[in-house]
Amino acid sequence: MLQLTFYIPIFTPELFIIYTMISKRALIQWPLLLVIFAFTSCIENFDNISFPEGEVQGYKPIYIQEEDLSIALEESRGVLDAGRIYLYGDLLLLNERYKGIHLIDNADPRNPQNIGFLRIMGATDMAIRNRVLYVNQFEDLLAIDVSDINNIQLITREEKVLAIDGGNQVPPLSGYYFECVDPTKGVVTGWELTTITGAKCYY
Repeated sequence: MLQLTFYIPIFTPELFIIYTMISKRALIQWPLLLVIFAFTSCIENFDNISFPEGEVQGYKPIYIQEEDLSIALEESRGVLDAGRIYLYGDLLLLNERYKGIHLIDNADPRNPQNIGFLRIMGATDMAIRNRVLYVNQFEDLLAIDVSDINNIQLITREEKVLAIDGGNQVPPLSGYYFECVDPTKGVVTGWELTTITGAKCYY
């Protein structure tokens, strides 16, 4: 039997945006929802910043390839890192943090059946309305048609709408050198604090 632990979800900025978009039944006119605390970017030439020639402690971007951002319905799997839970009719959706969503038949709550896994790298928040699943993929917002569980289709992808305070284009902490983002290497999904060489950016 699949065992589930329920909890009261924290209402994060991402979830606020998702719910607001659903309530307006649109995926546009979103900018007024975001509070931008600061706009930051790569500083390559700044009078009071000197860039070391050798090694220095700084941030290195973690990349993911574009093809890894695709969504796919896969066979059911065990729950390893449970996140948010969402109940829609007899369908229970359980987030596997940063990996995707378990699809669970909850027609018999005493014996829920794991029927599949929707792979969505970077997923942490979700909501559903009128059989459309709204879920984040890192900083993107996806709208997915789940009216037919066996034929799940991506409707739209709104890129970077969930990015706040520079998003993933800069490190999570200021006061560090970092390797400048190289779009040819893929999409930045996070940062690693390590030793870097020849830093040309500072945040």
